[in-house]
Amino acid sequence: MLDIVLVVALAWACAGLFWQLFAPHSPQVRLMPAVEAPRSAQMQWAGARTWFGSGTQDAGESALSAQLIAVIAGGDSYSAAIFTGLDASSPTAVRVGQDLRPGVRLARVERDHVELDEHGQTSKLMLQGASAPAAATPPAGGPAVGAAPPPPPAGQAGAIGGAISEGPSSTLTRGQLAAAMQSANISDWAKGITSAAGGGIQIDNPSQQPFAGPLGLQSGDVLKSINGANLTQNTDISSVYTAFSQQSQVQLVLLRHGSLLRMHYQIQP
Repeated sequence: MLDIVLVVALAWACAGLFWQLFAPHSPQVRLMPAVEAPRSAQMQWAGARTWFGSGTQDAGESALSAQLIAVIAGGDSYSAAIFTGLDASSPTAVRVGQDLRPGVRLARVERDHVELDEHGQTSKLMLQGASAPAAATPPAGGPAVGAAPPPPPAGQAGAIGGAISEGPSSTLTRGQLAAAMQSANISDWAKGITSAAGGGIQIDNPSQQPFAGPLGLQSGDVLKSINGANLTQNTDISSVYTAFSQQSQVQLVLLRHGSLLRMHYQIQP
């Protein structure tokens, strides 16, 4: 019996040795640490911005002795800006491509600033009351740039002079406003209006006001406030332009036939 066990054990050992020697070998899977690429072969991305020349530099602040009080931002075909300080007598409206002064051209109009071409150099002039890089403070007497209309402040009705009735809601598109600006003479932006005796902007001739038609304004209307900001004189029409060119919702309070009316406008792209 012992001889049989020894023979079986020897046969098993021989079979194992034969398999180790002549069986096909398969690659063994072993976990190896990742091989780090040589530092000299690693791509240096830090200087990528300079591979194709220096990056575009931000426009510097303009030294122009003028203030930007309103913008009509949109396509370059009708964008414009209204400045004070160019003409001592009154604010001046300028379209994109026109000169503010010899050698100073209005190159681009944005929501809170304009870009100027000053003798071949690009400069930036911020909207009055706005601060770079984003406008957070409204221009004097004007609405906050890009902000939704705030709720009417407490006591506003009394301050304006009576109860305010809710008027109709209208929906306008940027295209309608653009068409109104294209058909108008931008230099006449403040024509057809006067400062109302009791404060506000009185519409004397709607045909001379680019936005009067789309907004449904009538002769004799007195604009009292826009998005909660009081309108006191005819030059405040710049605040009206700014609100309708930048915001998606506008509330305009006006005096019509002796009664105060709040008009609601939804501005779509």
